[in-house]
Amino acid sequence: MGNSNKFAHAAAFAVAEKQSPLYSPLLIFGDPGTGKTHLLHAIGHYSSKKFPHHKIVYVKRDEFTKELIDAIKKGKCVGFREKYKVADLLLMDDVQSVAGKTETQNELLNIFCALHELGKQIVIASGRPPSEMATLEGGLIARFESSLMAEILPPDGDLRRAIISS
Repeated sequence: MGNSNKFAHAAAFAVAEKQSPLYSPLLIFGDPGTGKTHLLHAIGHYSSKKFPHHKIVYVKRDEFTKELIDAIKKGKCVGFREKYKVADLLLMDDVQSVAGKTETQNELLNIFCALHELGKQIVIASGRPPSEMATLEGGLIARFESSLMAEILPPDGDLRRAIISS
């Protein structure tokens, strides 16, 4: 942990430790290679130990879209939705890629709303903040912008040296 990621680390730890709806959704954003996916996995691993009875779902946006398309083709949308709506902790990576994909955005918004109403935890990782995702639907933009946002910046020299030496 360094100055570039202190807030994101603290927010991630708070989510993993408490899974409080106060921090849901948590949106972690930053450039490629700054540790967003690593932080999602850390939240998932810590949470699975702290809350072994919780259902934790991790998905990349492209996997989510592929599952959605497959569910539509096979007429199994209810099963698709239930997979995500029963999650106590939903971790979604690369969410910036939903921009411009209307059906994916609609499903994602429905799932987010259902989880939010149930007081479940959602953590999203994105390569950019919502304000820079030009083709997001209004409801999804509102949900993202109402989240706790934590930016991860590239590591400074001290952090880079610490990473290399560890």
